[in-house]
Parts: sequence; structure tokens; C-alpha cells
Amino acid sequence: MLIRKHIPDTVIHERINALWVRSQLISVAFDKADLLDSDRKIMAFLFLSEYATSLPDLQEDKLIEDDWVFKELKRLGLFKMEDELPSR
Repeated sequence: MLIRKHIPDTVIHERINALWVRSQLISVAFDKADLLDSDRKIMAFLFLSEYATSLPDLQEDKLIEDDWVFKELKRLGLFKMEDELPSR
């Protein structure tokens, strides 16, 4: 992935906040945004969530896209513990 211009912190925070809001629709006890605790995880999340918008199987549903992104993050080894990512 090549970033050709600076991504303002406000944009990143807005995307993470939107993830937090969507997570609260599923469970108020678990926040997926809390798992993004490093710059590497945040950048991977942002990249994969943009990529997910191009996948027709995800039906332009942000909750389904989020699930897909976090499964990919886990598959890529960014989450170590098996129970770190509860299933819906």
C-alpha cells in the first residue's frame, strides 16, 4: 500500500469512531475499535475497509464489511489470542 498524501488525524479518528458506533449496535460490552491498539493495526484496518467496499459479496453493508475486515486482520496474524475477536 502506498499513501500518497498525509491522512489527517481527524479522518482516522472519524473512521475509528464510526467503527465504535457500529460495534455498539452489536454489543455494548465489546468494542472492536479497542483492538486497533497500534498504528500497524489501524493502517491495516483502514486499507482493508477501503478494499472491502470493492467486494460485491459484502453488499455494501458496513457491519458485514467490518466482520470481513476483522477476520482478515486475524488471518494476517495481527491478533494473537483466539478469543480476542468474538464472533457474532
